[in-house]
Amino acid sequence: MQTFANTVLPWTYMFKKDKQQDGGDDSVQDGGARQGGGLTGLVFGIVGIVLGIYAGYLCWKCNTVANTDMGLKVIYTAISFVFAIPYLIYYWAIRVIIGAPCTA
Repeated sequence: MQTFANTVLPWTYMFKKDKQQDGGDDSVQDGGARQGGGLTGLVFGIVGIVLGIYAGYLCWKCNTVANTDMGLKVIYTAISFVFAIPYLIYYWAIRVIIGAPCTA
């Protein structure tokens, strides 16, 4: 389940404790999943935050065009920041592939 959370919410990856530091080898228990923490976790965390900011920007811009209420705009932007990868896939599919514009 932790691997799924790291895939959908990559910025949480930097908070996972690196199991190699405390002498434990959990590669058998987690199926060889990537270890969090340290430099790898930091890089994934930074990439996740950058993707979250970009998703939030796209969401804010689209809701500005649609003249959405300010409270809903903030909620939608926060949700798009947290779930950046699914939102970017949604945005790419709807806005780029299908070509549906952000309309009022």
